[in-house]
Amino acid sequence: MIYDLQTRPNETRYFLVDGRNPPRPIRGLESPVLDDTQFLEWTVRAVLAAYNVNYHDFASQLNAAGRRFSLNGWNTFARSYIASGNFEAMKRSRLTCFAQTQRAAAITEPKMIDGRLAYEIQFPIVQTCENSQQTSQANLMISALVVRTNDEDRPDGLVIEQLVATAR
Repeated sequence: MIYDLQTRPNETRYFLVDGRNPPRPIRGLESPVLDDTQFLEWTVRAVLAAYNVNYHDFASQLNAAGRRFSLNGWNTFARSYIASGNFEAMKRSRLTCFAQTQRAAAITEPKMIDGRLAYEIQFPIVQTCENSQQTSQANLMISALVVRTNDEDRPDGLVIEQLVATAR
């Protein structure tokens, strides 16, 4: 036992203590917090939440979805969503919209940005919007930039820094 303690290097560990929640370990921003499969699932779930909205509850739905975005990430999403005309059409025609992936998400480029591990993710989705009189579909290619964070408001350790959807 003494030998084991003497040969192992000391490892400094840091914890986030906010006074409301139990202490949680903080990992270096250059290291992943999830394996690739879990990471892609987190990203797809976070992105689809922003496209699963209805005319009645869109404010609370988008507010909940926005918790996984940085300010810049939310602004890039909002610009592409509003520019597509889907947001106004959803409100005007009282539509319920839901989205689903058309194939698996892929990490196109892992990289470091300002000392933080970042991933570019791409995947296609189809967003279907409907009411009692109409149904419409939009095929979109999602490009998301997801980065590591230790922000106490982001307990997953990840945040969407950029989200752009283009028609395909």
